Amino acid sequence: MYTYGRRDSYRSNAGRNNYSGGGYSSRSSATAAGKDILQDLVLVGAQTLSKPRPSNTRSEADAACHIENVKYVASYNWVDSRDPTILVPGSPGVWRSLPMPFRVRPDSGLVYIDQNGARAPSCPLLPLFRAADTMKERRGVDTVDDWSAVDVVTDRNNLRKLLSWLGSGARREDFRIDVQLAGARTLLFQRWEPRASEIVGEGRGFGHSYEEHCTTTPPGLERWKSTGHHRVISYDLAGMKLVVRFEVDACYPSTPAGEDTSDALADALSSLSVSRPSAEAGGLASSGVTVVEAGTVVPQSSLIELKTRSVRNADSFDWADAYLQLYLGQTPHSIMGVHQFGTFEERREKKLDSASLKHVARTQQRYLQQLGQLLGQIQRLVVERGDAKLSVLCRSGVLQLVERQSTGLLLPLEVLERFSTQSE
Repeated sequence: MYTYGRRDSYRSNAGRNNYSGGGYSSRSSATAAGKDILQDLVLVGAQTLSKPRPSNTRSEADAACHIENVKYVASYNWVDSRDPTILVPGSPGVWRSLPMPFRVRPDSGLVYIDQNGARAPSCPLLPLFRAADTMKERRGVDTVDDWSAVDVVTDRNNLRKLLSWLGSGARREDFRIDVQLAGARTLLFQRWEPRASEIVGEGRGFGHSYEEHCTTTPPGLERWKSTGHHRVISYDLAGMKLVVRFEVDACYPSTPAGEDTSDALADALSSLSVSRPSAEAGGLASSGVTVVEAGTVVPQSSLIELKTRSVRNADSFDWADAYLQLYLGQTPHSIMGVHQFGTFEERREKKLDSASLKHVARTQQRYLQQLGQLLGQIQRLVVERGDAKLSVLCRSGVLQLVERQSTGLLLPLEVLERFSTQSE
């Protein structure tokens, strides 16, 4: 998401030329400039993970694997601020259906590959919990009744990486996911990238400029320099209970599901200016991310994933990969802007449940089923290792669970306490 109202501004690569907000870089993370994928890892004693085999005896109906019990947990916008600051619940940019043709300039400037990792590098998962706690304490939203019953807390990005290894897409890239056991069963998956952001010159595409041109500032966020909206939902998949965070590009105008908090912005501004997040050894304290109440909760049914393609590449677009991105975030709408050298003359809209995607949905069932099995396999191995710091590492197509040399935790102790409550 771009900074609202500014053309030369911070932008995130929302899954167009590079994966983001549920994807991963198209560059090999083992060779791209930045951090070494093997940094702090101990390869001796690595456990190789096996690729689950889908049953050939089940009927297609029996083998179907669907996401169920989808619930909103939290949402937030990052703010362009010196200190890590989020607006809760925030809002995505509001889509405006502009007459065509229109022209946008090529993308340029700072691009976020992983904005959570860039703005809260010591604890990228912390904003998720700060937003969830704020929604519970101030809005009465408490959809995660028992955190200790959750199997995996993750970014959608990590799930797509694992699905790629399972064979669901064309990409076969090296990747890494840092893992920690919370409580007796919950896996914390922390996204890992060689770089959390990068500077790009003109010529890399038009996706960010298209998003900026076709969306407007959400109500209640006019005074803020917002740099991206993230949403957190929970759902059941293949016997696993997941809490998933992902970036949202836009939403259709609608009646919000929550109250507008714009009246409290004056007080929030003053608190923002005096708040000083504090870092502690081994991790970031809960106070390390400043929370300002602003924005509205938009319905899940209004969410949009935006994409752009040149007219020569639009017909060959990989809808299998895009379907999984939409499905894992339960994003019901996709809009593809088709352009010729930055002049947009066509808009292709699809719905997640549309007839044109039904065949794609059927072909992805086996991979979703395998994903659930793979997550279960990783969970069993991590539970066996107890307090060990671990990472899931994929190199040259081999997926392994390896030890990570680190004294820090993926979350502060006061946040981890919620996972110690025994499930009833």
